[in-house]
Amino acid sequence: AIGRMVAGILKDKMGLEPNPDFVGTRKGILDPDTLTKEERAKLIQEKPAYGNIICRCEMVTEGEILDAIHRPLGARSLDGIKRRTRAGMGRCQAGFCTPRSMELLHRELGLPMTEKGALKMKEYDIVIIGGGPAGLAAAVSARDNGIESILILERDRELGGILNQCIHNGFGLHTFKEELTGPEYAARYEEQVFRRGIEYKLNTMVMDISHDKVVTAMNREEGLFEIQAKAVILAMGCRERSRGALNIPGYRPAGIFSAGTAQRLVNMEGFMPGREVVILGSGDIGLIMARRMTLEGAKVKVVAELMPYSGGLKRNIVQCLDDYGIPLKLSHTVVDIRGKERVTGVTIAQVDKSGRPIPGTEEDYECDTLLLSCGLIPENELSRSAGVEMSPVTSGPLVNESLETSIEGVFACGNVLHVHDLVDFVSEEAAAAGRNAAVYVKGERTAAEGKVVRMNPTDGVRYTVPASIRPDRMDDHLTVRFRVGGVYKNCYVC
Repeated sequence: AIGRMVAGILKDKMGLEPNPDFVGTRKGILDPDTLTKEERAKLIQEKPAYGNIICRCEMVTEGEILDAIHRPLGARSLDGIKRRTRAGMGRCQAGFCTPRSMELLHRELGLPMTEKGALKMKEYDIVIIGGGPAGLAAAVSARDNGIESILILERDRELGGILNQCIHNGFGLHTFKEELTGPEYAARYEEQVFRRGIEYKLNTMVMDISHDKVVTAMNREEGLFEIQAKAVILAMGCRERSRGALNIPGYRPAGIFSAGTAQRLVNMEGFMPGREVVILGSGDIGLIMARRMTLEGAKVKVVAELMPYSGGLKRNIVQCLDDYGIPLKLSHTVVDIRGKERVTGVTIAQVDKSGRPIPGTEEDYECDTLLLSCGLIPENELSRSAGVEMSPVTSGPLVNESLETSIEGVFACGNVLHVHDLVDFVSEEAAAAGRNAAVYVKGERTAAEGKVVRMNPTDGVRYTVPASIRPDRMDDHLTVRFRVGGVYKNCYVC
C-alpha cells in the first residue's frame, strides 16, 4: 500500500506515464522437483549443474544457485542464495552447504571469500582432524620431518582422545618400552606436541573438507571459519556400534550403555551406570569394563559373545574375566530386554553357525544395566562427504602405500582407517602418515610411474592396509596390516 501511494505521488509530481513494456512479474527459479523423471534427466543432460546437489537438507542443486546468482538483481551473498533457493535453511543450518555456496559466489562473480564480513580463510601446510593418539603422533612426525605450519583440530575439550578414559595399564610396551596407562600414554605425546609448539584448537568441530583441501570448522570463539591446507590427515578415530545397529528386540529402557560410554561415566565423570550388569560382546573395552565395574562394587553376571571366539586380547580375557570369576559364554547373544523405565533383566540364548538363536537355550538374567561391546565403526562421515573412496569391509578409506586416500594430499591413519588392536600400532601408522604428508607438502615426491598393484585379500584375509601399492614409491620395506575372518591354525601368509 505504501509503495502504491509513493508511486502515485511521484506520478503526479513528475508527470510520469505508464511503461507499456513493463513486465510486472519475473520468472521463478526452476525447481527440479516439479519435473518428471524424464524431464529431469533431460535437464541434467543439457545442464549438468542440475545434477550436483549443494544443499543436502533442502536438496538444492548447483543449477538453482547459479540461476539465483545470474538472474537480474541476482544473489550476491549467502543470504541472497538462501532467500531465493532455500539453500542453507535445512536441519544443518547451512553447516555443510556454506562452503559450496561461497565457492560458487567466488567462481561466478569473483567475490573474494576473505572479504570483511565473510569467512576468513587461514592457511596451514598440514591440518590434522582429530587430537587423539593418531592425530598427536601424526603431528609430531610431520614436525620432525620439517613441516612448521601444522594445526590439530579436536572436537573434545582436551587432547588425548579415547585414551583419557582408559585408566588401565597395558599401553606403550612397543612405543615407549614400558607399561603405561592410557592418560600416561596420551601425556607423552601431548608433551611432544607442546614442546614442538604445534598449534591446536579444542572444542572445534570440523564440518566439511572440500576436494581442494579447504577445511570448514567452527567453535564458539571464532564461529564458522575456513582453513586452506596443503595436506590433510584424517585421524577422527572410531565410535562404538550402538543398539540400533544390533536389532535387539525389547523396549528402550534406561540402563543400556555402550561399554565406552560406561567407561567415561565411571573413570572421568565419577558415576556408576548400575550395580547388576550383563555385557554383550567381548571386545577389549567390554572385557576391561567387566573388571572395572567389579572393582567398583558392581556384580557382572555374564559376558555374552555372538562369535565362537572372543573379540578381545587373550591377556584381557585372563586379567579381566578369569581372575574375577566372570563367566564368558561364546556363541550367545541377547534376544530380549525386559523393563520399560529401567532395565530389569535380559534373556540370552545360544546361536547356531549362522548366528540365529537356538530355541530352548534361553537363559534369564536379572540386571539393571546392559553394556554393549559389539565392535567399533570408523568415524568417516567427513571422509564420505569429501568424496574419499571407502572400503566396504573396514568402513574406512582405501589408501595406498603412503596412506594417501583417493584424494591427492588427503591421508588417513589410526582407527578412522581401520580398527587397531593396540594404540602402539596406531601411533606407528600415524607417524608414517605424518611423514608421508610432509614429503607431499615439501614436493619431494616424484610422479608415480608404472602400474598400481592392487592388493587382493583372499582365503580368510578380509582386508589389507594399504589396499594398493605403487612399487616405484615404496621404501625398502612396507608394513601391510590385515585382519582375518576366522580362527585358523597351522596357516601362513604368502
